[in-house]
Formats: sequence, structure tokens, C-alpha cells
Amino acid sequence: MWHIIFSSGFREWCVFGAEILVAWVIYLEVRHDRNVNFLEKATRGRENRDRRKIYNEFLKLPGELDEKARAFCEMIRKPENDRLRRRCERQIGLLNDLAFSCRKPWWAYCGLGDDPLVSLVPHASIYIWVILKPYIITRRNDTGPWYSLPFLHFTIRSIDLVLSHKRGLHFRSEGGGGDIEITREHLKQIREDVRRELNAKVS
Repeated sequence: MWHIIFSSGFREWCVFGAEILVAWVIYLEVRHDRNVNFLEKATRGRENRDRRKIYNEFLKLPGELDEKARAFCEMIRKPENDRLRRRCERQIGLLNDLAFSCRKPWWAYCGLGDDPLVSLVPHASIYIWVILKPYIITRRNDTGPWYSLPFLHFTIRSIDLVLSHKRGLHFRSEGGGGDIEITREHLKQIREDVRRELNAKVS
């Protein structure tokens, strides 16, 4: 027994175990910092107010979701709506940032669930895609396939999460009226739209 304990091989395994322990502690600290950073960004008051303004303006428009989206994106391109357009761009930037800091973990690829941070704002990424789909597609054609790439992947993960918990979403305005039910089948179609855009060759 003492021969094993004092052997060079045993000491090497102890050093290896200590290095693994240190690496695990560092990983937990980095993960904690990432989680805190994600929470701070996702719950900032300004971003929440911007989203509410975008939602309310979108839901005032007539028509089905795709018709509303086309009308909304035409509206924000007008000079008099520059402030609303900047709100939309900030939301795209924020969701890209959140998506990048919450990249799909390795265990999710093994079918062991996704990162719980996705559950904080899954509806936000879905709604922003629904509202700004024409705008985002145009920007991707104008710039390249890297535009909003993390956001698009995050939107698919968000849809998967919502589908695993409930039948759909209720897109509700603050003032009442104009509310929209996004059914489970519609969410599946939205997911296919996002996947199609991810696989599309931008011009």
C-alpha cells in the first residue's frame, strides 16, 4: 500500500487529478460569469421598453403575420420612423449578443437538453423574427450570410423550447386588441422558415 502511495505513477495521477479539479473550477467560474452577463443583458429596462414599443406598433397593423411584417418593415424604412428602426436594430444586436454568449452546449448535441438560459427570453427571439423577417432577409442579402447568424440559431432553439412546453404563444399588445395566437403548427412553420434562411445562398 505504501509502495503504491509513494510511487511516481501515483503522484502523477494525483497531479493530473488536481489539474482536472482546477480546470473544472475555472469552467464553473466562467460559466457563472457568462450566466450573470446574460441575465443582465436580457433584463435591461431599455431593451424591454424597446420590445414593447415594437410589439405594439406591429400589432396595430392589419392583416396576417406575414402581411403585418411586410407593412412593418416598409414602415421602419421611412425617415420619420428612424427611431423605431433603431429600436429594431438594437433588438437584433442584443439577441445576437445573447445568442453568442449562450451558444449551444456540447451536451445538447447528445440529446441531453439545452442550456437553461434559453428559457429566459425564448418568446423575444421568436417575435422579433416574425416582425423583422423581411428586414433581416434584406440585410443578409445586402451584407452576407453572417448577418444575424447567432440570432437565427438562437431562434430555432427558442422555438424548440416553446414547442416542448406548450402548444403555442399568445402575442399580446399592451393596450389590448390586435392580439395574435401563434399556434404550435405555426411555430413549426416559423422554424422551417428560419432553417430555410440559414441554408439559403444570399445574393
